[in-house]
Amino acid sequence: MDAIVSAPGRIQFQFPLADWSGIFDAFEVSRSRSGDGGPYEPLAAGYVWLPASFTIQSHNAYDVVGKQLELLVDGRVPVVVTFTGTTPAVVMADLAAVMPGFLSCSNYVIATANVGLAASLEIVGGDAAPILGLVAGGIHYGMDQQHALVAGRESYDFVDPYGLETDFYQVELTSKVLPASSRVYPPVPGQLRGGLPAGQLIEGYARLIDMTGRPFENVLVTLWASERVYPQAGMCPATVDIKTDKLGWARVKLVRGARMTLSISGTNLAREILVPTEGESFDLLDPAISVDGDSFKVQIPNIVVGERRSL
Repeated sequence: MDAIVSAPGRIQFQFPLADWSGIFDAFEVSRSRSGDGGPYEPLAAGYVWLPASFTIQSHNAYDVVGKQLELLVDGRVPVVVTFTGTTPAVVMADLAAVMPGFLSCSNYVIATANVGLAASLEIVGGDAAPILGLVAGGIHYGMDQQHALVAGRESYDFVDPYGLETDFYQVELTSKVLPASSRVYPPVPGQLRGGLPAGQLIEGYARLIDMTGRPFENVLVTLWASERVYPQAGMCPATVDIKTDKLGWARVKLVRGARMTLSISGTNLAREILVPTEGESFDLLDPAISVDGDSFKVQIPNIVVGERRSL
């Protein structure tokens, strides 16, 4: 197996057909945030998608009236719950009522409405947290279903929305027909091979939504770096393609100070930007980084019409 890391959490796995054809039919990925020795937490749950969840301690009553629990849902939605009663039923009802579109609560379990690896639930704090048996700073993630292996195909893209450069990943080939049979590959570091030091890179991000306010998934965002970008440093012209995830986010690491052209699939808009040199991240759609006087311009194809030639 080979693994090509294009950005933190974005990996292309390449499985030679000889490793699995006729033997295995799926692969699962586990992640370690404590080095290559583990422990590894599974990022797949067999044949189902799971939400991120916490289980509170089971008691007949909780001394939480007037106290608060602070949560962060899917890494972006802050939730503050103020409890109105002491019984398990009231506690669950208070949790469910505060953000009905984002949380599902029953039988002592707090879960995200979203499922898959894009789902996360973090206990930020609050004086009710220790009474419920929850630890501030704890974070749980949702799980994807396992990834099917397709006959004749060797390359597979994998995205961990919360992946870090310091993470390690372990891949296991599995079989539905022979559940006891598997093959585990050595750990894969989540960092780019070689390249520039992390300090010379900055994360660019953009969030796209449709006209109904819902996340716009699987939209192609393209960045083109022309030959004028620091040729003396050995940087070559290149195109960087990224797609928005289930929450409408597109993220990519870029060289600080680079001048690039940004375009979004499905629109006729293009934009020339200058990647910031300061900070840890920046909005790709921020007008302040636009090189042109106008933030956006219409893309005009350079097509020669009626070219005059002479012998």
